[in-house]
Amino acid sequence: MNVLSLKAVSHWNIATLVPSEGEISYADLSAKCGLESTALRRLLRHAMTNGMFHEPAKDHIAHNSMSRIFVEDPKTAAWVDLQTETILLGGTYQCEALDRWPNSQSKRETGVSIGFHNPGQTSLYEEVKKTPEKIQKFGLAMELFSSGEGYEVSSLVEGYDWAKLGEGTIVDVSTSVIFPEHQSHCLMKEC
Repeated sequence: MNVLSLKAVSHWNIATLVPSEGEISYADLSAKCGLESTALRRLLRHAMTNGMFHEPAKDHIAHNSMSRIFVEDPKTAAWVDLQTETILLGGTYQCEALDRWPNSQSKRETGVSIGFHNPGQTSLYEEVKKTPEKIQKFGLAMELFSSGEGYEVSSLVEGYDWAKLGEGTIVDVSTSVIFPEHQSHCLMKEC
């Protein structure tokens, strides 16, 4: 799937503005989302080539099963938002970051910091923590991601010989820094 239209649908929350049942004109949708009507039509027609939405009548748009996921599954919507608004931004500038900081180990000297127009001054997690909405979406996206096969907490617990460590403390330094209780608590309970 080409991510251009996916990013547009997520960025302007288009799926939430299209009625769950029925249809909406491009002009009315344009007024709701704030994107100029011709650009909106082009982006949504591009989305249709990727299997999202359909045109039930001339100059009207409606949901199909794929676009409806953005409305009915907040975890998937959050994951798409994280990917298209943050992760892809980092990927876009990763080569530039490697050229700029070839031997860096800093979490701030990355494509993400360049993409957020703050080179070397911010990290992915610092950007996520900036607003409660971003924190919420990140948490939902991580819930979706960790619900996939092979990413369950049980895989971590069962996939390593924890007994060989003997007595000690386990420190969680995973991506659950936003919601530290999520995996750390599960790991402590199951060990």
